[in-house]
Amino acid sequence: MKKYFSYYLVIIFIFILSGSYAQVNTYPYVCGFETGVDGTQIVGNEANWDGSAQWDYNDYTPNIGSFCAEASISTSGDNFRNLYVELNFSGKTGIKPSFYYKSTNNSIDIQVVGQVDGSTWVVLKDWFAPVAGTWTEINYSELSGLSVFDNEASSKFGIRAKKNTGTAILRLDDFQIVVDNTNLWKLNASTNDWNTSSNWYISTVPSGTIDVAIPYVSSVSPVIGTANASCSNINILPNGNLDINSGNTLTVNGNFTIQSNSSGNGSIINNGTLTMAKGIITVERYIAGYTTSADGWHLLSSPVNNFGINGSVFAPGSLDDFYRWDEVNNYWENWKPGNIFTTFENGKGYLVAYQNTATKDFSGNLNSSDVTFTNLTVSGGSNSGWHLLGNPFPSALKWKDGNWGLLNIGGVAKIWNESAGNYSDISENEIIPATQGFFIQATNSTNTITIPKVSRTHNSTNFYKNNYEISGKLELITTGETNTFFDKCYVGFRENATPDYDLEFDSRKLFGNENAPQLYSIISDEENFSINYLPLSSKNKTVQLGFEVGISGVYFIEANNLNSFDTLSQIILEDLKTGIFHDFRQDSIYSFFADTDDDRARFLLRFNDLTDINETEIPEEIQVWAYGKNIIIKNNSSGKTNIHYQIFNIMGQEIKSGKINGNSDITIPLNVKTGNYIVRIIGNTVYTKKLFLK
Repeated sequence: MKKYFSYYLVIIFIFILSGSYAQVNTYPYVCGFETGVDGTQIVGNEANWDGSAQWDYNDYTPNIGSFCAEASISTSGDNFRNLYVELNFSGKTGIKPSFYYKSTNNSIDIQVVGQVDGSTWVVLKDWFAPVAGTWTEINYSELSGLSVFDNEASSKFGIRAKKNTGTAILRLDDFQIVVDNTNLWKLNASTNDWNTSSNWYISTVPSGTIDVAIPYVSSVSPVIGTANASCSNINILPNGNLDINSGNTLTVNGNFTIQSNSSGNGSIINNGTLTMAKGIITVERYIAGYTTSADGWHLLSSPVNNFGINGSVFAPGSLDDFYRWDEVNNYWENWKPGNIFTTFENGKGYLVAYQNTATKDFSGNLNSSDVTFTNLTVSGGSNSGWHLLGNPFPSALKWKDGNWGLLNIGGVAKIWNESAGNYSDISENEIIPATQGFFIQATNSTNTITIPKVSRTHNSTNFYKNNYEISGKLELITTGETNTFFDKCYVGFRENATPDYDLEFDSRKLFGNENAPQLYSIISDEENFSINYLPLSSKNKTVQLGFEVGISGVYFIEANNLNSFDTLSQIILEDLKTGIFHDFRQDSIYSFFADTDDDRARFLLRFNDLTDINETEIPEEIQVWAYGKNIIIKNNSSGKTNIHYQIFNIMGQEIKSGKINGNSDITIPLNVKTGNYIVRIIGNTVYTKKLFLK
């Protein structure tokens, strides 16, 4: 198997994505005022009201206190500003819309209107003046004539604003709509108690005949923890959360749906009892389609027990793919030839790519128990011990938070990062999203890993895309001008580290897309690390970095977390191809040209402790001394070796640097205060000396 672990499959086929996908309307509907909502849900300016009206769009997630749309309204020119949201109400009755508004002063006027099937706009609430500086809700109970919207396929709700004197800013936020027999958790609920009536949109605690919807809220999400609860149908909207505490029961008399879209996933953590009197449980998974060899690949897992692949929406079509990882044979096993595997095994992950973007459904009983694997195979070879597992719960997980049972399992997990074209390291307490597959490495054939339910947490992230920053060690990130892919590696120091592989915190490199840059520590011919911890006792430590590209071009290496190290330490990247010494303290980004046939061992990363001046290593052929406010450097080295010098104050700030060509000397005058200064000489090795300038 070639070293590009996941990308190996990507080259099997290339096709062009065609067609489009429209999300089916569901109610309640919760959104910010924005443009380009999926399908028939359209939000935008009403041009025939005021073609010059301009609205700025900000934060579309419900969070009362920011804003989703704002407009400046003035008496100069046309003073109207208009915004509408369009929805399909076919088969819906008892329409109940609401939104929040705020203005910068009292002299602005607002009007709420509606339109059915492109006919005349009718007034639902006539001109009124808001209280300045206060977020205020317009509730359906304040609007008239809403029954005309029942069962209509094309209906609009609009907000008009005008000002007779001066200028004001109107802000709108958190449009919501429900229909009869629906209860919506309020965006500004005062507590997280399900059984508090004021937390619900229609001010009634749900009963077994009432539909329920849980939207995303930035403050408090519902918890069933003070008493048992019931409802008819229940929808957890994308990014919405629900908890059922131990000792409490939620009885659902209809269907239970956990929704997903491009913005995120709904989430439930059940520590109590979920009783389905009738109906089914559905967990949606939004999956972006395959477009090129660069994207569209996902590591997937099931949140329901033993979900069948055959005959389901997950079964791949002729231009789709579905694989599982075979550690013993060191290759990706294809589902298609004879349907070798037929179900999503609990706690296992799978590699998928679909031609079209779609929201696919898992259905069945939710996983709510620990999942344990023992004695996973360690077969040798280039990918020895790597196993593709998966989050088995309808919520996110915290990796290695102290609750995972790990025996002879590496302490860092790997998740495929689509935007990077590489695997990302997941260290302790970081997030594994819901329905996300992840790689772990067994280091001994006697091993155990338990995926614990106690580590569940709410996090709406879809397939892994976030770029988590790992603190406490140097983060190196490489990007290029050839595409948007990137890679990261980490080098740090800790007391219990060794120069070799440390099970608890080091991580071996998994190579990604062949067109993505690859950056890693080289430990030996066979050992490459993406996370490399070194002993604290290391002084003037040099780390060999590996760098590879699939496309020649200009690339960058950026150093982050520099403040994790003593300010008097020096962190230098030596480019062995160009001979350049780049000081990350002075410039955190190094740019260079890379060819596909470059030696992979192109860089040395040097950690030089400026405070370690008792171990002067300057050889006799290089002399450095101070005379007054001058520093004299004499280079008597054989072979006309060129050296670089850097001069720092006691705070580690560079005040002078330069180059000395072989067999020469230089006097460096400095306009500085009396005190100690540090001289660094960089030749075949790096030397440090402290001098006192009078």
